Amino acid sequence: MDWIVSFVSQNYFKISTAAFVCLITYNNYRLQEKRRETLLLAKLYAKQLAATKQKLKDLEQIKIKESLCDVIFFVGRAGECADHIIEKFDCPLPSCPASKIRKMVSYIDAAETSIDMCLYLMTNKTLGDSIFRAYKRGVKLRIISDGDMAFASGSQFVRLLDQNIPVYLTGPPYIMHEKYLILDSTIVMEGSMNFTTQACSGNYEHVVISGAPGVVNAFRNHFDTLYELLKQERKQLIRESEKMSDSLREKWD
Repeated sequence: MDWIVSFVSQNYFKISTAAFVCLITYNNYRLQEKRRETLLLAKLYAKQLAATKQKLKDLEQIKIKESLCDVIFFVGRAGECADHIIEKFDCPLPSCPASKIRKMVSYIDAAETSIDMCLYLMTNKTLGDSIFRAYKRGVKLRIISDGDMAFASGSQFVRLLDQNIPVYLTGPPYIMHEKYLILDSTIVMEGSMNFTTQACSGNYEHVVISGAPGVVNAFRNHFDTLYELLKQERKQLIRESEKMSDSLREKWD
């Protein structure tokens, strides 16, 4: 034991210094650990706060959409404003059909995820362009139209078919005469008008835009049922066509 006492006595300053350095190092380590823990907790808190704010924002958006109720009337006698639809003139008159079309387009342009369309006829290029823009930005399109009118002169559905976008058609003796869109599964745009220039500038028409959940869900269920029915009918027609082709090949081989 004497040699230990002697060693400590001779090296007391070195030992004290080393112990002090170790203590400081340990304290610094603990301080850094606490800082890391504090930073981690701060990051977690900030992340949770951001998530909470986003949820509140989403809920607010849902409330806004659910309370949405807008009505657009086309008054038939467009008069001097009739050409504004083609010229895209920024007319200040509240009765101008061009401004009302732009209002419809603003709803369509705001769609982010999906557009379900059920239309008898669409020849108005401005409205057709808005649907095409939605496709270009990745919005999922599901379209139902009338088998005869989908290929009418100036039909905008032909542009969509050229992009291999499926358009499901009703066949005779039934006529698809409905006119509505479902935007992002949360907003319905429906009314009396076909998406034509005549309807916008020469007819008395109305369009209702609603976010009421009961209304939206009713249209969604109706559309889903009809879309699946036409989808299955199309598959059946393809199968029958393939069988007929096989039969003809066998006949002529």
